[in-house]
Amino acid sequence: MNEVEEAFLQYWRTGAVGEDWPAWADLFTEDALYIEHVLGNMRGREAIKAWIVDIMARYSELYT
Repeated sequence: MNEVEEAFLQYWRTGAVGEDWPAWADLFTEDALYIEHVLGNMRGREAIKAWIVDIMARYSELYT
């Protein structure tokens, strides 16, 4: 398995499988740009974390 595959598996297992949203957000860089096509753009790890933790608390039935 290569570095990209390993990083993707960590990303997928942490969020979609483990539903550890704060840890999932911590995988992003501090200056990340997350484009959510319905809800808009989030810039930065902390903005992504605030968004994903809130949205998944309200809509936990959402899955990747």
